[in-house]
Amino acid sequence: MPLRAIIENKEVISTFLSKDEWNRLRDKIKQNNVEVIIFQTNKKGYLRTSKLGLQHFAHKKGEKPEKWKPESQQHLLAKSEVLLGCKDAGWEAKSEFSENDWIADVIAIKGNNRVAFEIQWSKQTYERTFERQKKYEKDNVRGCWFFKKPPINVIDEDNHVKAEKNLPIFKIFELKKGEIWINLYGKKIPLRKFIHDLLKQKVQFCKNLVSKPKQTIEIIFPEYECYSCKTKQHIYIIQDTLESQCGQPIELQNEDWNNNSVRHNPQIHKAVDNFLKTEKGKSIRIGKIKPRFSNDIKSSYTSFGCMKCDRLIGDFYLPCAFIYKINHKNYLSIFADVQLPKIKEEHPHWCFSESKEFCE
Repeated sequence: MPLRAIIENKEVISTFLSKDEWNRLRDKIKQNNVEVIIFQTNKKGYLRTSKLGLQHFAHKKGEKPEKWKPESQQHLLAKSEVLLGCKDAGWEAKSEFSENDWIADVIAIKGNNRVAFEIQWSKQTYERTFERQKKYEKDNVRGCWFFKKPPINVIDEDNHVKAEKNLPIFKIFELKKGEIWINLYGKKIPLRKFIHDLLKQKVQFCKNLVSKPKQTIEIIFPEYECYSCKTKQHIYIIQDTLESQCGQPIELQNEDWNNNSVRHNPQIHKAVDNFLKTEKGKSIRIGKIKPRFSNDIKSSYTSFGCMKCDRLIGDFYLPCAFIYKINHKNYLSIFADVQLPKIKEEHPHWCFSESKEFCE
């Protein structure tokens, strides 16, 4: 189901015509017996509208090439959304574009820059994808792939597509009939918008996740019984993740025995101190937070201590915030807005940022 044809010696892309323009063109063709030539095959065709309302061309009876395979409705829809996204971004776009030994579903052109977009609604191996990508590279074209079912060897343990700078692969899905979306690390983005933002340089490959400078941190106050004197009191823990520049979670895995931990950032201490002075916080009893020597690691680190005997409360015994919240439905917590130093986690990914404030 092609989207590109030659009518009266002019190239026409069906997706770019409004419904009224499409209907007027159909009437003109009928009244004046104008020929429609399918660009891909150089065969005669006609104007057609699918059940989903997609405007496209079709071969006339007897004109269809012997080995011609029609595209699925979803593939045609995705191709149409890519074309519109390119147009929205101010790029010239053509469907079924061929050059040398390759054919692209859609090619976007702006000056000397060219990007080939491929939609794979059916399965294709990683090896075959890599082979086709090399053909684009040879002709100085950037290839970008959209898979319904990406090759199994590019899927990570979280069922996300692994990011490769030289082989961009993204997962697409049909949200409902007539809507194709991108699944980018769990974030859902309409395909048309994603193409627009990609060409507007709002998507960038980054090797690391980097935390946003400003974070809203949840601080939770579990009850704790001192191992030595059995005094009941409280400590506090913070959420297990920070938010990256592109909205992905960064695990706070190195918080234990760390004098520079987010948990003991001065702004977190200040937020806790201010809460303890409120009516709701008066019931919270926390011992002094200061450097203490640990026999376990043979050095000192900033730690909680018993409010009565000052025994060190080791970081190893602090509960995980995620597990604690599951097991304690009526837990007490507050939220604090803080400015934190940059935290980095090695994690190659496609960084999507409306503001172009990317990770690294």
